[in-house]
Amino acid sequence: MTQKVGSILLIQPDTGCIDLNVGDIILACTDGLTDRIDNQRLLDYAIMYEENLDAYADKLLDRALDCGGQDNISFILAKVIK
Repeated sequence: MTQKVGSILLIQPDTGCIDLNVGDIILACTDGLTDRIDNQRLLDYAIMYEENLDAYADKLLDRALDCGGQDNISFILAKVIK
């Protein structure tokens, strides 16, 4: 389900809990990214760039733009370190 700020309908955020381990990478993003890059490629890039989140972020943005992304490509990357 797609949700947007400013909608007449109330937004119902997705919530939940998962266990994280040291080294896990968290990606929070808009559909501007996920509409352009499939889940398998997101995972492949995470593995390829697990030691360099800046390079991972650059790759995600470049790929989304190369695949026709034009609007609202927003994301946050974080890595569990302790």
